[in-house]
Amino acid sequence: MKAEELAAAKEQFEDGLENLRQALFEEANKMVTDADRKAAETEEELRVITDQRDALKGPMRIVGMPLSYFSTLVEWSTKTDIQLFR
Repeated sequence: MKAEELAAAKEQFEDGLENLRQALFEEANKMVTDADRKAAETEEELRVITDQRDALKGPMRIVGMPLSYFSTLVEWSTKTDIQLFR
């Protein structure tokens, strides 16, 4: 009877160990999936921010120009009869 009890306890232990292994494997897969999703979201946010930054480069160059550039531009547009600002 003792051998049967030990065999049953061993089987129960092995079943518990297998359940634990499976739960850990599932949790690890979930963590990897979450990390991949977050990385993709971060990459998309970076792409959007980079696009926004690139879109602002032109206007920022204009803002950073000395005032003399604008007066020259207005003078040139007046001489050439081109309306820059409508």
